[in-house]
Amino acid sequence: LVIFAAGGWDVSYALWPFFDYDNVDVDSGLAPGKAGNHDFVDIEAYPSVRQFYENWGHQTCALHGFEVPSITHGRCQRLLFTGQSAAQADDFATIIGAHAADNFLLPHTVLSGFAYTHKHGTHVVRAGLGGQLTDLISGANLTSTGFVSALPSDEYSDAVNELLHKRAKALESSAPLGTGATYASEHASVLDTIDGLDTAAFEARMSLTSFAEQVESAVRLLSIGYSRVVSVEHLGADKTTWDEHTYIESTADHFGELYEVLDNLLTTLSTTPGNVGDTMLDEVTVVVLSEMGRHPKLNAYGGKHHWTFTSGLLLGSGVTGDRMIGTYDDDILGQPIDLATGEISESGELISCEHIASTLLALAGVDPGEYFAEGATIEGVLT
Repeated sequence: LVIFAAGGWDVSYALWPFFDYDNVDVDSGLAPGKAGNHDFVDIEAYPSVRQFYENWGHQTCALHGFEVPSITHGRCQRLLFTGQSAAQADDFATIIGAHAADNFLLPHTVLSGFAYTHKHGTHVVRAGLGGQLTDLISGANLTSTGFVSALPSDEYSDAVNELLHKRAKALESSAPLGTGATYASEHASVLDTIDGLDTAAFEARMSLTSFAEQVESAVRLLSIGYSRVVSVEHLGADKTTWDEHTYIESTADHFGELYEVLDNLLTTLSTTPGNVGDTMLDEVTVVVLSEMGRHPKLNAYGGKHHWTFTSGLLLGSGVTGDRMIGTYDDDILGQPIDLATGEISESGELISCEHIASTLLALAGVDPGEYFAEGATIEGVLT
């Protein structure tokens, strides 16, 4: 489950305690917090931050001081999610969906936000701004658009489905080897999956629901086996993005809402029966990222401009919990780590977008070597 905080967040709220840093302007409503091995920022007005770390810090690995080497939103998003600067690249969520061993009906479902695709575009499904995916599955879109006055009878639909199955099986048996055979086989398999589809269990809308409701829909898609990866965008508590060039204090509202949803999310995952493990928390990794950080100092408008170094969170399955990896120096620059251990090391490497994407592929059981340089994975993240 990928959660993207759109706009670039200020890590001095919630994520990293800069209280002893002379070069950082820190909100007076913040205080140092500690839970297990996690040092975090306690937001006085929002106890949800402290509550999250106390409840789920043992399931959390925080990555600090990684660089997204740009200050424009679009480029930073592409760099962070694909792990590279090339325009022709798939993001890590799409790659994970495309490499699923099982045949998921909606391999990578984008409930809100974006996806970058190149080779694996057929594995991405977007819910649509008006919830069009839900209406397509139920058939409601046919009557609502005025193309037909009523849906066909069950007998007629059954006859059409039988014909489609016969054609798909014939194509599958006669298709030549290679890409054509793969598509033919997937087509036949998807038709079989659709036959057993429980449309009543499916609900996925974007702008029509709150961030919390979208996260609930994401859990449902994962738990009923429709999707391997689901992406959700968080636009902040006021839905104007996290891009606070003026009045940076509203960032507290964004983090307060985000951490409340994360706390509820992990509670839901820990009490929802798993498909393989005991609970969904044994199976689902939650990735929480924003495309950039904010400048350490306030600008003339009471906000903060863009900054290339930032932090992120990895939660749940496959993650070394109760751990912070990476740090910031006095100039708010990230410091190198030993990729094998995750420990701070002068002879190590700065955490990069490539390292994060490679690590997430390894977490999902995908060979990172197909997409990134050998040794790019942060092994210290993995259990």
